[in-house]
Amino acid sequence: MILLLASGGMGKQWDSWLADSSARDFFAHRLGAAGIGIAALLLLFLCWIVAVAATYLTDYGFEVRLQDEKLYIAKGLLERKQFTLRRDRIQAVHLVEDALRRPFGLVAIRLIIAGAQENNEKTTVLFPLMKEADVADFLAQFLPSYAYEKDWSVLTRSARLNYVFTPVFICALLAIPAMIWIPGGFGWLALLLPAFAWWAGESSYRQTGWAMRDGQLSVRTGLFARHRMLIPKRRVQWYQVTETPLQRKRGTSSLKLALASGKEGKPLGIAHLPKPQAEAIERLLSRR
Repeated sequence: MILLLASGGMGKQWDSWLADSSARDFFAHRLGAAGIGIAALLLLFLCWIVAVAATYLTDYGFEVRLQDEKLYIAKGLLERKQFTLRRDRIQAVHLVEDALRRPFGLVAIRLIIAGAQENNEKTTVLFPLMKEADVADFLAQFLPSYAYEKDWSVLTRSARLNYVFTPVFICALLAIPAMIWIPGGFGWLALLLPAFAWWAGESSYRQTGWAMRDGQLSVRTGLFARHRMLIPKRRVQWYQVTETPLQRKRGTSSLKLALASGKEGKPLGIAHLPKPQAEAIERLLSRR
């Protein structure tokens, strides 16, 4: 609430400054509302072009080969980088589908590794761009101990309440005072907050999933991009299954786990999965 009051006060000062200056009239006269929107879209398109160019320069001529249990990776146009990675250092396979790749059925394959690699990073790219249909054969050739998952378990409808309704309710409460304090007739923009919360919660709910097979746990999450982690159970450093009183009433639990590499200090997890499924995952991870 304090932040809303402060932002409202600053907004009024900004609105007063625009009213006293000619900036508002200049932009309104030169561009108009439609022109400003077009300019914003052009700026986003320019940023996308820059990102594509940077990716092209970094991953140009990408090459990966396997020899003597080691992966040899080379890439780069202006600066050719080459490095070697032992397969026993791999903690998990990370499949990434961002908003630009996913509509075209393309996936980036990354590796979570133990120890330092590529400027002390704990992740590295195994292949930057690949068709989804080719991922299973690629893993079978280079990383046969990691199984590509096609069938995923998904959340129950009761979990949707936690993923969607609760964030929307909180954001709606925040949007009410924001509509009052945002000046210049732009208070309606506060309604975008619960709208975004609904989209984010629905997207996260629909993309969350998991799959189990002997020796491997796979976790799927996503918001703007979809992430799939293929994790051998021997690489799990710790795990925890918890439940709140409300979850206990609804028969759901939450799972958290971390890899031996720590994945840059961020634990993985699935919230509000059915309790029997959580117990099954716990049994899988407890077997050594």
